[in-house]
Amino acid sequence: MTRIYLVRHCQALGNVSKRFQGQTDGDITDIGRHQLECLEARFKGVHVDKIYSSPLKRAYLTAEAIGRGCGVSEVIVDNGLIEINGGNLENHTVDEMNEIDPEQTKNWFSTFHLFSPAGGESTAHVYHRMYDTVSRLAEENDGKVIAIASHGCAIRCLMCAIKGLPIEKIYDNVGWVDNTGVCIIEYERGKYNIVCENDTSHYDERLLSERKPMWFTAADGE
Repeated sequence: MTRIYLVRHCQALGNVSKRFQGQTDGDITDIGRHQLECLEARFKGVHVDKIYSSPLKRAYLTAEAIGRGCGVSEVIVDNGLIEINGGNLENHTVDEMNEIDPEQTKNWFSTFHLFSPAGGESTAHVYHRMYDTVSRLAEENDGKVIAIASHGCAIRCLMCAIKGLPIEKIYDNVGWVDNTGVCIIEYERGKYNIVCENDTSHYDERLLSERKPMWFTAADGE
């Protein structure tokens, strides 16, 4: 069996500027740095054999914080863990997205499984990419404990697949993981078991940057 700590990156500038971050490699915020301190403390004394990360800075810094906590110095970058490519909607606000492609913007907020921006990546592709990547890492580390730092959409798609749900069921059945939220998953012989999901007990509620992505709420008028 492989035990997996799946962690979403800390708060990044795109989370607070209400932009579609995607693969835009922006910096983290002061709250994000505080979240990483809490995450590091959480992993003190936790046995982890290997740490994997998306190549994007916000995830890599998160992986490094995990490593400082559990005493693992090497972070292995795997491009299969990267966030969705937003294509022509990348790094734009909701208003700008609506101007560029109102249909795909609507898909992102109401028919998530149909989101497929021009020049980018569909959520359906992320669903399969993340499942294949994490399953490969789990197979390669049978009998070990690994930690993975990834992203909001990527993790949401993965959790949908792990739960055995088709991508069409994601919007109503799989929520977002908060920044530095931890999911613990077990993998054995091609099957997954979710031990916990979106655990943020390592820090105060005031450090929760989002119950829904902050820029997401702009479309809801909340």
